[in-house]
Amino acid sequence: MSYLQAKVETVLEFLSSLFHDKNLSYSAINTARSALSTFLILLDSNETVRSHPLINRLMRGVFQL
Repeated sequence: MSYLQAKVETVLEFLSSLFHDKNLSYSAINTARSALSTFLILLDSNETVRSHPLINRLMRGVFQL
């Protein structure tokens, strides 16, 4: 596994920690997602960080909260 690859669960945990632990805004978390999507390859999916359904669902939840 390369440092440019990650599981979807790892990305979800990271973005969730930005919201829960760091108390960051939707805008800051979306910026982090955008940065990850420029170089990160998801191991267990053909989707990208930007288009993965579970990551999008997390982002919608963060936005609503």
